[in-house]
Amino acid sequence: MIKLLALDLDGTLLYPKKKSRVMIRKNITFLRRFISDGGKVILVTGRNPMMQKRVEKILGIEIPILGCNGSFLIENGEVKQDYPIDNELGVLIYAKLKNKYGIITWLLLDATNKMYMTFHGVGTMLRFFVKAVNLCSMKYKEDITYGEKDFVEALKNNKYYKLMPVFGIDKHAKQRAIEAQYVINDLYGDKLFICESNNALEISCKGVNKGTALLKYCNDNGYSTDEVAVVGDSGNDIPMFENFRCSFAMAHSPKYVKEKASKVVKRVYEIEKFIYCLEKKEDLV
Repeated sequence: MIKLLALDLDGTLLYPKKKSRVMIRKNITFLRRFISDGGKVILVTGRNPMMQKRVEKILGIEIPILGCNGSFLIENGEVKQDYPIDNELGVLIYAKLKNKYGIITWLLLDATNKMYMTFHGVGTMLRFFVKAVNLCSMKYKEDITYGEKDFVEALKNNKYYKLMPVFGIDKHAKQRAIEAQYVINDLYGDKLFICESNNALEISCKGVNKGTALLKYCNDNGYSTDEVAVVGDSGNDIPMFENFRCSFAMAHSPKYVKEKASKVVKRVYEIEKFIYCLEKKEDLV
């Protein structure tokens, strides 16, 4: 019986995006029914906690979040476990890669709703476009502080959990991200977890990923792996798929992600039929 539902956000629970109401109605209905039947939901995301309160408001219940790919847990308003990146190490990575591999943007995330962003080698029009898109995102709007000065200051002094270089939007961006990933792994792989995510890298503390963080949460709260269903759409969700057999990849996921999951769905609410069949001990067609 599935007792815990672990959900990625972008591309998963928040897919397709409906700017006026955060989630599609069928996902909301499914989650409310799952919770009313005694189930629990946890958000497992690469994001900071920004969307946590918005999801909680819709569902009418507190929802724990494993944020920045499992680098921190916030439950009942408390940060209960956290694994920040060493500040000195973050500065070294930024200095090493700053002007290489066609990186156009760096993001830095902590356990607040704030995000820091700095641009490199891009024109005024692209900067304006990025800022305009964020301003027009309505329910998905991020609290972003722009500029290298603030970014570097946070890199040196703040407690943060994810560093994310973005390698452009052209067809070779992903290849450049993979090349940079090899370099970072060679230099700092004993201290960091590096995950390729399309045209970007997601860098977090060594030994921390969505899979290990969710396993720890389950162990601490008495859930067996067979009582958990996980849903995601990208490379940072693969560690969950590898640790929990009841795993679902979204249909729009890359092929290499779908190959790691046990089943593929188009929308989150579609997994309800699987949960029903599992409870009835029936085969899902």
